Amino acid sequence: MTLPRKSIGFAMSPDGKRLYAVGGHPPNDECDITLLEFFDFDAWQWKQLRPLKTTLADPKVTISPDSTKLYVMGKTLRQGHVIASYDFSRAEWAEIPRTNSKEWKEFIMSPDGKTLCSLDTTSHYDVGKLEAIRVAL
Repeated sequence: MTLPRKSIGFAMSPDGKRLYAVGGHPPNDECDITLLEFFDFDAWQWKQLRPLKTTLADPKVTISPDSTKLYVMGKTLRQGHVIASYDFSRAEWAEIPRTNSKEWKEFIMSPDGKTLCSLDTTSHYDVGKLEAIRVAL
């Protein structure tokens, strides 16, 4: 990585050619960072992309099946839990509106790339309520 850090969100591109690393914080600092970068397996090097608009604690990451967008969720100090998308063709971040304010622990993209899904859980033992967000293609 271009900047060593911990508590990073990772995702592999569907074609297996890139490993994305989002956010995290340096080992000696508890301040979250906005860095978005990827490891290019063909070039065998790290490259940086446009950083997040806000810092996110413990980010979770997934990529659309067609590799056009990266989705990240995490907690901010001001806004609570946020989900954002990064459009690779435009090099732009956009926040995704949510249907409720519950905390998402993990999320996954549907195979058709149209829906982000997560289970709302209040404890480690709850089955939880499924929440799904339709995303624009």
